[in-house]
Amino acid sequence: MKEYVIELFFMLLALAIVIALAFLILKGIKSAYTHKNKDNLLKIKLSLPIGNRERIMILNYKDAEYILGVTPNNISLIDKNMSTPETIVTKNEESSQFTPPNSNLG
Repeated sequence: MKEYVIELFFMLLALAIVIALAFLILKGIKSAYTHKNKDNLLKIKLSLPIGNRERIMILNYKDAEYILGVTPNNISLIDKNMSTPETIVTKNEESSQFTPPNSNLG
């Protein structure tokens, strides 16, 4: 009976070592194949699926916003908007000057 307990212990220890090694190897493979965005230059704002494998994506890269059409075989640039501080200030000034329509019906 004592030999059975020792054998079971070593079997569970070996299983734990194999699982730990598999985890470390998979983590190493993942870190090798994923590129870390250190400067956060590329940000995905929106990903809108329009089909099984097609989607519209809005990305920010540096000071520009890109609207892309993405399919399994192609990536197409739909539009590119430059967002500089001047355009942001202009848009904010225009929105602050908005006056609601008159609600008098009579």
